[in-house]
Amino acid sequence: MLRVTFQDGPSDSTILKLEGRLVGKFAEAARTAMACRKHAGKLVVDLSEVIYVDSLGEEVLFWLRRIGAGFLAGNCYSRFVCESLHLPIATDPVGLRSN
Repeated sequence: MLRVTFQDGPSDSTILKLEGRLVGKFAEAARTAMACRKHAGKLVVDLSEVIYVDSLGEEVLFWLRRIGAGFLAGNCYSRFVCESLHLPIATDPVGLRSN
């Protein structure tokens, strides 16, 4: 299961928050949701609540990187994913994440 939410962030940024397993058809659904959504400014993908990424999920993350996304990695697993896939880590502006 994967939850995909969008938030307006500071400075005309869009935050794509992913929660759960970025796998198979869920990864494809996330890509489709992002492709259909219009956003202006910077795209930040919050991976802090992702618990597993398969090869299709990796392809989606590579696609997000190609379109210019930065990534938030708030735990050990998400940092491991970002480091392994050479994804650019975004800084976390004040108020970007909701607790």
